[in-house]
Amino acid sequence: MELSIDDLNLKINTLEQDLNELKAKRKAVMKAQGIEYIEEEEILSSTASDSTVIIKGIAKTRLKSKIRITLDRPYRSDFASSLHIGKDGKFEKELPIKEPAIYNLKFGELKTQIYLEPGKMLGLLIDTVAQQDLSFIGDLSLENNHMFSTAAFDKKLECPELKNADEINQCLNTILNSAQSFVEQNSSEDFSASYAQLIQNNYLFSSLLQFVRKIDTQDIETDIEQHIDLSKIKIQKPGTSNVSLFSLYAYRKFIFEFFELTCKSITKDSTQREYDRYANKYDKIEALFQDALDQDFIKTDVVFESISKIKNAELNPLVLTLRDEVQNKHYLNTINDHYKKNILANVGTLAPPIAGPSYAGDRIELKDYEGKYVYIFVWATWCGPCKMEIPFYQKLIDDYSGKNVEFLGISVDKDESKWLESFLFQKYPGTQMLVKGDWNSPMIKDFNLKSVPQFILLNPKGEIVTLNAPRPSKGAESFLNAFGA
Repeated sequence: MELSIDDLNLKINTLEQDLNELKAKRKAVMKAQGIEYIEEEEILSSTASDSTVIIKGIAKTRLKSKIRITLDRPYRSDFASSLHIGKDGKFEKELPIKEPAIYNLKFGELKTQIYLEPGKMLGLLIDTVAQQDLSFIGDLSLENNHMFSTAAFDKKLECPELKNADEINQCLNTILNSAQSFVEQNSSEDFSASYAQLIQNNYLFSSLLQFVRKIDTQDIETDIEQHIDLSKIKIQKPGTSNVSLFSLYAYRKFIFEFFELTCKSITKDSTQREYDRYANKYDKIEALFQDALDQDFIKTDVVFESISKIKNAELNPLVLTLRDEVQNKHYLNTINDHYKKNILANVGTLAPPIAGPSYAGDRIELKDYEGKYVYIFVWATWCGPCKMEIPFYQKLIDDYSGKNVEFLGISVDKDESKWLESFLFQKYPGTQMLVKGDWNSPMIKDFNLKSVPQFILLNPKGEIVTLNAPRPSKGAESFLNAFGA
């Protein structure tokens, strides 16, 4: 029968009384067990900014003192943050995040994934006494309770045996259709739109990963790129970036294995030089991937592997191409460090990256001088022979003014204040920078230098012409003239 408004209000009041009585009983039981009680309202009383997420809550245990939140980020430092738990079991931290993503949570033996989104707050209630129980409250509770309780991120579609192009296309269409039905079955109108996209993408690319692996293992004669058009199957808002997708292991693994499958004929071609195989793989990337993040990721992977395999200056053109085309500084730093570790500085190799402050306080990087010859004067304030070269170095700079050569003085002094102070008593000509550390200076170690002064010449590509160029006082001018500098 239908209830009147008065009847409904009475039932609501009764339920509220019952709920308060249950909370009081729970508080009494927890107090008896020595566990501090916390009201959910207290957890929820925080507001994040548009570029952060707040995680706070209580851990009903004394076994561990911190919660670890991480995010895998290929070819750069992984995101990692620790939430320290106070003696009262409470914790709170505001984390900087730019895009909705799936993060990893570790607390003792408890390991799970959590969904975080900027501008939101997630409350955690952890009770390890109750078999590592974890529950969520706050803005993102619906999404995280769904992910934690249903293992939505473990689901994928397995294709049957694939023997020909028709069966490949049929399986691909089945995957695309099931991805749509998957999100409808596992979604809620109250879910964040970004979360709904992520669970759909994770299901889709987990399934597509199995799909390309099946084609690979069955060695089917097909050009897989004719069947998969990434620009058409990605599930994301038009105009948005690909950052959230990269939080999904399934997505990263899929585009890598998809690319390798498209390059199978290249890698099997034993008639090509090893460098040519990597160059040909690199040349395929932009035709396969339209998203800049995808391109940069795969380009970095190809060049990283080529350095590991070739380990000599033959691969310089590929590294230089990457430097011209990829803007992601983390990827570039990874390649530069990998090159430096695998290929010792010598004639013909790319000069290791060097950076430091100028006398005026500006930051100088060696890469800023690419496009011209660079004559480097490595010195230190305590070096008497270095100071003897200064008048000749000044004349060299004057004689080559306006020509295709730059002059760069690099001090390896240990003490920056003493280096700066020395300019009060001595005029050091040209551009001067500090890469401090004495014999532990990166300039000394990366270039494998044994003494100072040392004079180095780089060509316009940033390659080392010589690590032992003539001194300004002993024929440097005729030496530079031979290069048309």
